[in-house]
Amino acid sequence: MLVVVSGRRRGVGCVLLDMAGAFVGRVSEVEWVEKYWLPLSAEQFAVVKEKISLEPWRHGRRWRTWARRSRFDSSRWTLIDDDEGGSTPLYIPTLPNLTAFGSRFARNEWARNDPREMAKSDNADAYAAYCKVRSVLSEDEWERLRRVDRASFSACELGYVEVGAVLCACIDEPCGTVDPEVRMEVEKELGQGTSRRIRRWLAGCLLQYAGVSVTDLAEFCARVLKFNPYTSKTSIRDHRRRGLRDKEAQVQAALCSRELECLRSGPVRFSEYALRLESSDETRLKVWKRRLADLPTVSAAAYGSLHQADLDEMLRRITPSTSPIEQERVWVRRYWELLTPEEHARLNAFVEPVPHRRRACWIRDAPRAGLDDTTPVGTDAAGTSLETASWTMMTDLRKPGSDRPLYIPELGAMKPIARSVGYFPNDYQAYYALHHLLGRDNWAKLRTIKPLHFKSCKEGYLRLAAEFHRCFFAPFGIVGAPLTCSIAQIADLPFQSPSLLDWVSGCFLQYCDMPFDDLVSFCYTHLRMTLLDPPQNLSPQSSSSESVQRSLADRLKATAEALSCLQVLSLDDLKRVTTFGKLKRPHKGGNKSADMRKRRHVDCTNYSWNHADGGSNLGNSPPARSEYPPHADHSEYPPHADHTKHADDSAYAPHADHPGCAPHADHSGYAREPWLLEPQVPTGWRQWLHTPQVQELADSPLVRYVWHNYWPQLSLCMAMIENEE
Repeated sequence: MLVVVSGRRRGVGCVLLDMAGAFVGRVSEVEWVEKYWLPLSAEQFAVVKEKISLEPWRHGRRWRTWARRSRFDSSRWTLIDDDEGGSTPLYIPTLPNLTAFGSRFARNEWARNDPREMAKSDNADAYAAYCKVRSVLSEDEWERLRRVDRASFSACELGYVEVGAVLCACIDEPCGTVDPEVRMEVEKELGQGTSRRIRRWLAGCLLQYAGVSVTDLAEFCARVLKFNPYTSKTSIRDHRRRGLRDKEAQVQAALCSRELECLRSGPVRFSEYALRLESSDETRLKVWKRRLADLPTVSAAAYGSLHQADLDEMLRRITPSTSPIEQERVWVRRYWELLTPEEHARLNAFVEPVPHRRRACWIRDAPRAGLDDTTPVGTDAAGTSLETASWTMMTDLRKPGSDRPLYIPELGAMKPIARSVGYFPNDYQAYYALHHLLGRDNWAKLRTIKPLHFKSCKEGYLRLAAEFHRCFFAPFGIVGAPLTCSIAQIADLPFQSPSLLDWVSGCFLQYCDMPFDDLVSFCYTHLRMTLLDPPQNLSPQSSSSESVQRSLADRLKATAEALSCLQVLSLDDLKRVTTFGKLKRPHKGGNKSADMRKRRHVDCTNYSWNHADGGSNLGNSPPARSEYPPHADHSEYPPHADHTKHADDSAYAPHADHPGCAPHADHSGYAREPWLLEPQVPTGWRQWLHTPQVQELADSPLVRYVWHNYWPQLSLCMAMIENEE
């Protein structure tokens, strides 16, 4: 029900119009034209609608006829010379006419409040549209439009053009139109002929000239029109991959997106609009305010050729402190500094966690991140200035000047299944724990890593890296695609192999010379890693609490010692040894499978690294031992006696030259540990959920889709299985 009272307001479900100066009784065609800014009642609207043609192409001819009548007062109108030697007003008022989309959109909105509204007549639909359009501007703002001039259409803020595009999608000529001669001039400036952009531009310029604020327009779109802004499927899908449910992912994507309706080439179709986010008025208002805020003013010629990518670049220059792209670049320059929860939440909304998509974004953003600046950043624990440690840059020989860093920082985003299991309370706690594990100095050191540091790696670091990857996409960051491709070629692994990710993360840990004690303690405390059982050498006088406490400390120590004593693997060794420590079975039928895999690898022969330290010949150098000595604390671990060698332990035998591991020491305390030799056999569904096989499977699109959309059914099944156990 439309209510007509004094004063203009924006309400929910109704539009309130000011009738203090409204027409009285029947209204003639000329009377409405002379005072078009006054509101019409439903009966008056029906009379005027019958006399005034609603086709936009007829407005100019009929308007010139009305303007030449003797009783028409044109003194307060902007006049232009017509082709017949007379003068005619530039602005032409119109009555709203619903488009095909607008008709379906209006009936769909009314039906949500009252299904009986679907039976409305066409005249009632048109009058409801008239009332809503009237509520966009006040009477004074509507009256001001008759004094618009040619210069008002030369430039416009994109926020007004965006609202004009939304109105034009629902209504033909929502704010009126202009004389055909002026319209042709604007079309020539736009360079778009008779495309949709001319109607959007005219509506936006009229709104801007009327003087209405962008905030009021955002409130109109959210509360009165209830129009849901456009958000691309790619943006929604990226947020859904972060573990958010469908509704939450759509809301976050809509809040982060700056995609404009006025820059889209095609019309708004109701089949596409019906799939958009449907939210409350408060959420919709928040999205509209974010969407229309800080948009630039462009000329007509610039708008005619403007695309969304051009707008994104303009926003980066205009609002460097608030645009997502610039926020990420500011963080990358000082990624080793601990973020606050608010800063992490903003970055986590648009920093891509999945490695291959992160590399694609890095190619676009890294050259403009300003990583070669010399701003003081402090010193490390040894007092060395961190600003002197420059990034290791990677050069594409096919594109001179396209240097970008080898190391790519990440936020340490958790996998969806890790969030559901509850390794950490939230994403920030996970990021905080990882940051304190390595420390500020080691995080800053990672940007100086070189290709030569990926030739070999201790198997202990690889096993711990596999534990981290059960929870995180890229816990310590990633490296560029050319180096990843080179490692994959040498190790004969697929580009997105889990073993390849473990190798890169393991080399990161080895480059930082991380103590195994700290890593094992972290994995046990946060990631629930299985520990080794040391030999039972507790005294009978020990109390139960002391025994438990000492047993845990001994297990942590034994596990760290066992991992530190594992051999150093080269990339050639990685061909034979999997993440679980089992030898790969040889392929049958010759090298056909290996040849097929090699064809899928990307050619990286055109890449080099501009450091004259011998690190660019990664694929030509012989396998090298790790250049990092074991941690000093390893020497205090006592060797065991009565060594009994297992038949299958040759791949895991400690080195004879290792200072902390005697070649004939007894390793029976951990030699038969199942996680060290063979994959564990789960005894319950929760253990099965934590197996690496399931963790890798959880990243598949199908499993993620089922996990996000059918969680109530899955949780019920899990509860039933747990009760049965």
